[in-house]
Amino acid sequence: MIFKVEPLEKGDIDVIHAISLEILKNIGVKFDHEQSLRILEEHGSEVDWKSRTVKFDPDYVEYMIKKVPSSFSMHARDPKKDLELRENSVFFATANAIFVMENGKLRDLRRDDLINYIRLADALNEIHICVGANFYEAPKKLWDLYEFEIMLLNTSKHLRPVVGTPYGPKAVIEMAARVVGDYEQLRKRPILSMGYAADAPLRWSSTALKVFMESAKYNIPVNVESEPITGATSPITLAGTLALANAEVLSGIVFNQMLKEGRPTVYSIGFSHTMDMKTAACLSATPECFLIMAAGAQIARYYNIPSLSWVTCDSKIVDLQSACEKAMGYTINVLSGNNIIWGAGSMEAQASISFEQMIIDSEIIGYLERIMKGIDVNDEMLALDIIKDVGVGGNYLSKIKSLTFTRKYYLKEHAQPKIFDRKVRIQWEKEEIKDIIHKAKEKVREILKEHQPATLDPEIQKDLRKIIEKYKRKIV
Repeated sequence: MIFKVEPLEKGDIDVIHAISLEILKNIGVKFDHEQSLRILEEHGSEVDWKSRTVKFDPDYVEYMIKKVPSSFSMHARDPKKDLELRENSVFFATANAIFVMENGKLRDLRRDDLINYIRLADALNEIHICVGANFYEAPKKLWDLYEFEIMLLNTSKHLRPVVGTPYGPKAVIEMAARVVGDYEQLRKRPILSMGYAADAPLRWSSTALKVFMESAKYNIPVNVESEPITGATSPITLAGTLALANAEVLSGIVFNQMLKEGRPTVYSIGFSHTMDMKTAACLSATPECFLIMAAGAQIARYYNIPSLSWVTCDSKIVDLQSACEKAMGYTINVLSGNNIIWGAGSMEAQASISFEQMIIDSEIIGYLERIMKGIDVNDEMLALDIIKDVGVGGNYLSKIKSLTFTRKYYLKEHAQPKIFDRKVRIQWEKEEIKDIIHKAKEKVREILKEHQPATLDPEIQKDLRKIIEKYKRKIV
């Protein structure tokens, strides 16, 4: 794909970069973890142990961000589903949430919901990465272990667990190692990526730093994320928010490169929000959010680092607003060049998921994937011999040569929707289900009835449960 949405001029990025470096040098970032502070100090950073604030030398920051690889592999349990993250690659993922939107009502995300969400993602070709979520029944001190078990059992795609308990980082990695064989195999083929967002403004929590440190031992790809809210945890101006968010991400990238030089890293300020100052609502699908997402992709390219973003909506139900906001969000993210885009099924400013919205999202993604492929121009595709054969005023449906050519290329050239309507009116009027939301609901039922993910060996399943039980005993 050769076209890009770029809201920033080259000089704008230079200025944002310079202000971010000034923030890191003169204001600093809080690292709320003693071992992390020691590592930072050992690498020459200026550490104020009382406030736990770290200041960075700008030259050192620029030196360290150049260590990040511009491309790398994101492996999966099924090697056929491995992903090669490169400059122009775009991959789509599910999303984190704590609620489910069902029949227009909001309720807690439960275990069966997460299982079905991951199974749907496993079945949909448009989804490449599965993101975890905290389900209601999971024990609060080990919820991320139970989440990851469900992910491992219900998809063979690349995994991005959401980790948030003290034992979570270590235990999740132990479970992944058991699935691939051992820790050495995991180091060679990490089937998961991990990550965390800074606590804006300018703070890294102990949980985030533990995730970074534990996963660095095995060269697991890491997402370094900033998630500011304009006017609340960052300046109201977009430029100020970009400078702050960029400083947060750069500090996290530098720390991760201290842990393991050359570690695969993904840059993200695409989780940012705006605040509605009239209602205090945190919003995720405003034009300003889209601009920040696009600028984030542009800044990441400036550093030659892959980028990550999130598409959701502010609508509370699956409706025209959710479809419009998701379509705009996906389109802006794709055209801006973000490499990983979360959000399949995500709704209500990232708080909830909807299975029906997930199906609609996959349809939107399918259209965009076709657009990303562009137009092949070569002798065969120009079809001059077919044009000559049909001639002036002819019919491309009446010539054998043309029909053979159409049969060969129709499905290759033209995207085929799963639920979007393309029927002529007389056919459409005969259908019992005409509404897209009900079509999506039927598609969900069909997939969950028919699709079975690749199973794990029963012994591995038992061992995963043993790992969870081991950490349960540690808590007791």
